[in-house]
Amino acid sequence: MIRTTTLAALGLAALGLAACTNPDGTRDNRATGATVGALGGAAAGNLIGGDSRSTLIGAGLGAATGAVIGNQQDQRQQQGW
Repeated sequence: MIRTTTLAALGLAALGLAACTNPDGTRDNRATGATVGALGGAAAGNLIGGDSRSTLIGAGLGAATGAVIGNQQDQRQQQGW
């Protein structure tokens, strides 16, 4: 129960950070994608592997994937899509 509560609290805290913005006021999709991807990857890694190593691997892969997708969205946003 404590582990679930801790993960939920960390998740809510990270979602607050996920609302990152650039200096011009536009949303920073790369940072948001990395944050949300890391959380999702960590959760998936923990569920699949059930140990710290799997959780860290999942968080790393999720953060990298989220950052790449967010960066692509940022580029489209700059081009006016």
